Amino acid sequence: MKNTITTISPISNEVCYELVETNTNFINKALDKMVLAQKEWAKISLEKRISIIQEFIHKIVELEDWICSRLSIEMGRPIRYCKSEVKGFVDRATYMLKIAKDCLSAKKIDNNKYIEKKPLGVVMIISAWNYPYLTSVNGLIPALLSGNAIIFKGSSQTPTTGITYESCFKKAGLPEHLFLNVNISHKTTEDLVSDRRINFVAFTGSVKGGQIIANKSNNYNLVGLNNVQSIGFKPMTLELGGKDPAYVREDADLEFAAKEIASGTFFNSGQCCCAIERVYVHKSVYNRFIDLVKIEAEKLILKHPLSEETTLGPLAKPGSADVIREKVQESIDNGATQIVNKYYFPMSEFGSNYLAPQILLNVNHKMRIIREETFGPVMPIMFVDNDDEAIKLMNDCKYGLTASIWTNNIERGEELAREVEAGTVYINRCDYLDPALAWTGVKETGMGCSLSSFAFDSFTRLKSYYVNRG
Repeated sequence: MKNTITTISPISNEVCYELVETNTNFINKALDKMVLAQKEWAKISLEKRISIIQEFIHKIVELEDWICSRLSIEMGRPIRYCKSEVKGFVDRATYMLKIAKDCLSAKKIDNNKYIEKKPLGVVMIISAWNYPYLTSVNGLIPALLSGNAIIFKGSSQTPTTGITYESCFKKAGLPEHLFLNVNISHKTTEDLVSDRRINFVAFTGSVKGGQIIANKSNNYNLVGLNNVQSIGFKPMTLELGGKDPAYVREDADLEFAAKEIASGTFFNSGQCCCAIERVYVHKSVYNRFIDLVKIEAEKLILKHPLSEETTLGPLAKPGSADVIREKVQESIDNGATQIVNKYYFPMSEFGSNYLAPQILLNVNHKMRIIREETFGPVMPIMFVDNDDEAIKLMNDCKYGLTASIWTNNIERGEELAREVEAGTVYINRCDYLDPALAWTGVKETGMGCSLSSFAFDSFTRLKSYYVNRG
């Protein structure tokens, strides 16, 4: 009897896919082929690699409508917003193509000395469900352009991502055995990252998951699928949790800030690693900001995600909405106030995957709603007396992915941004990845970098040459 991996649609709580788990013997044999194929791929000119990846992007675009419908069914995002993921995929992939030649060129020191960037070998990408194309493209494109082969393990919540990649790579003319999509359990994933034929791991997920992957990848006492002892100190990137703050100064454009912060909190039902999960507002504009952001929240339409009018869909994981409801109620029991009118969101009932947007006042840093990642449409708001207090509270967190500062004093905003403990700090913007900037975090958010010119450094090693020319 074959093991299966099941996907339950949050729309109906019914099974939408039941896929056979990829056989470990098959993976084991495939890995041997990938090791050999990667060596040949590394010999192919960068221009040829770029051409193949360009065609791959075109094939993805051709499937845009199908991809959007799958995203909506698999993880509940409103269909009207799904095209933005395809567009973001294209933008990021295209930018990495644009800079690849400069980033991967050898560095000449003088007539006798130069340094090359060499591929690592076989890269394993473990992707997340909340933005399955956007979280995976960050590593997928620079890794392949650098000359690596890819084993792709997507989320069981969004299994068609890997299937789509596999099909589009084949149509684009990617040589055989350079991309392998696997549907595997957590246990098999742990065994696979321990395998010495895997030279690099790029993981996006929870802090707990990241800790497991890091331990399994770099433990000499573990063995992989081929029962060969793992190589320790395996390089990796880890993109983990977030609890991203926003600070609204007294000189901010309040209407603009309220609209953008509401979007940054509630888009994708708050299921984004860089979603705004804490808002600090200067006391002088606190009441006005609350009025404005409440209006934005109550404009949202919580309905079936395949309806074009829907702007807020269900949470992807069964039971997640109730967990958040309990966390919100715990905060209320400890003095918080929920101000969004439930009348506008009749589908938000206990036991369902549909959750109304939540705005909580009278919160503090002792509450779980402030300290722990929520991953849902919840906005806790606190007032602050000044910039110093805001920065102190923004940094009072174990995560550090992104943060935003809202002000019309750009010079002061930049001064404050330098004090914020985060991988990216926005001024008058939020919840956005620019491919020209390094995507990285601090503290328990993880380590390593994807996107920008620095992404290629993650998927290559340096090799120095000294040529005595006599």
